[in-house]
Formats: sequence, C-alpha cells, structure tokens
Amino acid sequence: MKHLPILVLLLSSIITTAQHQVGDTLTFWSVCYVDWTPPAPINQRQITAVCKYSGSGCYIFSDVTNTTIATQLDIDDVVTRFDTAFAVRLPALFGPIPDAHDGDPRVFILLIPNEGWTGYFDPAQQMSDSLTMQLWSKHSSEREIIYLEPTAFNSSYAEFA
Repeated sequence: MKHLPILVLLLSSIITTAQHQVGDTLTFWSVCYVDWTPPAPINQRQITAVCKYSGSGCYIFSDVTNTTIATQLDIDDVVTRFDTAFAVRLPALFGPIPDAHDGDPRVFILLIPNEGWTGYFDPAQQMSDSLTMQLWSKHSSEREIIYLEPTAFNSSYAEFA
C-alpha cells in the first residue's frame, strides 16, 4: 500500500494527454544565468519556437531562427533516450521531475543557437517570472527546460543515459 502513491504518479504521467503537438508555436525566455555567469554577459531574449516532437516525457521545440536544424531522426533518437532512460532512471535518484507552473509533466527540450555551451539546464526557468524578476531582474518561462544547441545532435553531448 505504501507504494500506491508512486504508482498513481507514474500512471498519471503516462496517461496525461500532451498539451502541445507537433507544429505548435510557443514563446520562451532564453537562459537567465542566475547560477553562474558565462565569460561574457548574455542578455535574455524572447524565443519563438515550434514543436518538433511531442513525446511521453518531453517535447522538443526549436527556435524558429535556428539555421542549424537537427534531423527528425536525431530528434526521435533523443526523445526515445529521454523517455526510456533519463526520465525513468534519474527521478529514482533525485526525485520527481518538477512540475510547478505549467501543469504538464513533460520537460521542454529547447533547441536554440549556440550561446557558449552545448546543453544547459536553467533552474530559474521553473520558478515564477515574478520571483526571478524580483531576485535577479530576469525572466522565467515557468517551464522545466533543457536548452540544447542544435549541433549537439552531431556529438555525444546529446546523451541522456
């Protein structure tokens, strides 16, 4: 009986209908950099991105300004690895994937042009915009986001497991 809440949580995340479908367009904020400062300050910008994949554990959105486009095969591969390895193994070690604002258990993987890194998780993006603005004068997308540079698919940096 003590494992029932965990089972319900797992089943609810599996049967939850995706809120975003391939072709949907959303607006995001770029990385805040509240937990470290890159060599040169980078101002936040708004990103318009289109959904390239809607998986059981994640979405892949791509900045519409990307000139380097990951192939659908690469996107499918990363989503499969995320859904079958990353999203399954890491919550057992670190706890459930946060879902504070958007009511969707999926993580957004946002492909944006190179900003000095290949992949980045910005913890401020899962906080409220009002709080990040108050603390750091930065915006939050209020979603769980992993930022990836599109060329990450050409290397082992896109490994999740």
